[in-house]
Amino acid sequence: MSEAAVEIKSVEFSYKHGLPLLRIADFTLAKGQHCFIKGPSGSGKSTFLGLVAGMLRPQRGEISIGGHNILQMKAMELDSFRGRSIGYLAQMFNLIPYLSAFDNICLPLALHRQKEDDQRRMVVQELIQTLEIGPFLHQKARELSVGQQQRVAAARSFVCDPELVIADEPTSSLDERQKEKLMRSLMEMAARRSCTLIVASHDRDVAALFQHSFDPGGSSCLQS
Repeated sequence: MSEAAVEIKSVEFSYKHGLPLLRIADFTLAKGQHCFIKGPSGSGKSTFLGLVAGMLRPQRGEISIGGHNILQMKAMELDSFRGRSIGYLAQMFNLIPYLSAFDNICLPLALHRQKEDDQRRMVVQELIQTLEIGPFLHQKARELSVGQQQRVAAARSFVCDPELVIADEPTSSLDERQKEKLMRSLMEMAARRSCTLIVASHDRDVAALFQHSFDPGGSSCLQS
């Protein structure tokens, strides 16, 4: 098995036949590394994340997560693998509005039939404490502020203890103070678990927190 968390080779992706949107000759990210995906709007950042998460399939190339070629997996196998191995923090949060913050955080455990044993409950409590969710833990998602919803979505992306967490514009709706606090919390939680973290954003302040960066629209190699 490969030691790399993410490996991409000779990938070409297009939404329309014959019109390549994204070409990635080579991208490798080691386990536990944190990488910032940069580039202007329309440069392919979200498309790149979708490919890594297995939500989009390229016309050509290879994509491996933790040594597993996700392009060789059937749909049900990929869904199961993604539930176990990949946490995804979407730009629009995707919370269930009528569920409480706590139930939204724990939802992936039920969906992927993971046991709520003592260790899992400790993980949930740690996420709640790190992201300061306690004061609104039992409020419904629709009653929460944007910043509170973002923290709940962040906790949910880590709750299954994934090997890889992907975040798409995680700070776009936050003010300066909230933005830095959330990013440092994400990086702290990832480091504590030796979890690989990929964050896409157009925010230069967020970029400054990362040692590694990659521009899917303008580069074919990882930059330090």
